[in-house]
Amino acid sequence: MTSADGRPLRRAQVRATAPELREGRTVSTDAEGRWRLKEMPAGRYALSVSKGGYVTIAYGQRRSFEQGKPIELADGQTLANVDVALPRGGVVTGRIADEYGEPLTGVRVSAVRYRFSGGQRRLMAVGAGVTTDDIGQYRLYGLSPGEYYVAATLGGIILSLDKSDDKTSYLTTYFPGATAVADAQRVTVPEGQEVQGVSFALAAGRVAKVSGTAVSSAGKPLVAGAVLMTATSGATEFIGVARLTPDGKFSFSSVPAGEYMVQLTTEVDAAASAPTTGSMTAAEVAVLPLTVTGADVSDIAVVTAPMAVAKGRLTFDGGKPPAASPGSMSVTTGSTSVQGGSVGGGQVRVREDWTFESTGIVGRRTLRTLLPPGWWLRSVMLNGTDVTDSGIDFKPGETIAGFDLLVTNRMASLSGSVLNAKGQPVNDYAVVAFASDSSKWGYATRFVRNGRPDQSGQFRITGLPGEDYLVVALDYLEPGEESDPELLERLRAQATAIKLRDGEEKTIVLKQLVTRGS
Repeated sequence: MTSADGRPLRRAQVRATAPELREGRTVSTDAEGRWRLKEMPAGRYALSVSKGGYVTIAYGQRRSFEQGKPIELADGQTLANVDVALPRGGVVTGRIADEYGEPLTGVRVSAVRYRFSGGQRRLMAVGAGVTTDDIGQYRLYGLSPGEYYVAATLGGIILSLDKSDDKTSYLTTYFPGATAVADAQRVTVPEGQEVQGVSFALAAGRVAKVSGTAVSSAGKPLVAGAVLMTATSGATEFIGVARLTPDGKFSFSSVPAGEYMVQLTTEVDAAASAPTTGSMTAAEVAVLPLTVTGADVSDIAVVTAPMAVAKGRLTFDGGKPPAASPGSMSVTTGSTSVQGGSVGGGQVRVREDWTFESTGIVGRRTLRTLLPPGWWLRSVMLNGTDVTDSGIDFKPGETIAGFDLLVTNRMASLSGSVLNAKGQPVNDYAVVAFASDSSKWGYATRFVRNGRPDQSGQFRITGLPGEDYLVVALDYLEPGEESDPELLERLRAQATAIKLRDGEEKTIVLKQLVTRGS
């Protein structure tokens, strides 16, 4: 491993991950920048390299925020000269003040940019962010070359314990002093350079007080636990925690306008909530979307409900299960939309008889599996109905049994290469395969996949359900962009149409590379 100017990088961290590894493997470079990972199983690996003060880079990454290339490793193979050059990280410095020009200490400052994540385009922080010192100064470092918004927020997690009725507070502010991203100015960070003087004052604005009462499904006030309130709109940075009072009341002060999710998980008397569990207590949960416009929001009723249970078993295409033990596999439940909240669901291990029982489920959920390499979930059936992608709406306290999760090692796959306009092979590109039916795109879809070429210039996309697909090669793709419906719609006219049947392995040559620019 070297720096961008060719100097060996000692003590850089090299990390390899692959489906074949339960955990990734990490090694440090020596004094000459050399590294070696031994006794690696055959597989398709992702490799990343990091070192303080430098940009973390994936093998094969040529642009900022781009996905790296996979490394194909065969049994007994030794791969040499897997080299990565790390550029110096860019730096942004400045000073945060109040409206009177006085320095503010403890302000959280982040470099942020838009990314498509979790089913929507949202503003996301790059790196961990920093806190201003005693004279209001900050220093963001290790930044990849690119354009950023610089955001400043006074405080991180807000514990709402005070009784303040103040209607104004400091808002999340973007350089050079805007409270809306649309009015902010982007900061260009060249590779390895320091951008100074990105200083601004936090803006004060109207905030709201949000208050209400939390009660159990039995109608009793909840006296233990805390209510969590998190922003779901891209430009709002707010995490609030409100303790419940002895009469079940809670309140949040200084809440900016935006979209939020109010969540509460608590333990209640099992005799009232789940009398058949045999336990003295039972978990109940509430998930409530909330819009704050600036005016106070009062008398919110947060009513918890018992969590649901899903029961079922894994069956196998052809009748023969994987060689791995059932306990090495898991069933997960996930929301069908980004608004579904993070409470409820989770991951459970498959039992020795290939059955499973998933508890703590809330709302509409899909069932997915974590399986050995080469195995995929083909379908989820319930009473003869395919609910693989639609999911099931779990009612509070409901137990739904009879899920049949069909597992297969014969999902469709797509591999191939890319040629440029002159008919020459291209070794640096990204491929997206997406269903021609746009109704199948959606959140957490199985019908959109992307891939990058390995060291031989070949791409491979696996785990595709049988479907009519469009396939396109791009010069550049950021993680998550393949799920952006607007991008997919624009790519329709330049994509190649193919039909994949269940279990089919198809090889294609794409003769067009869509150039998006750097």
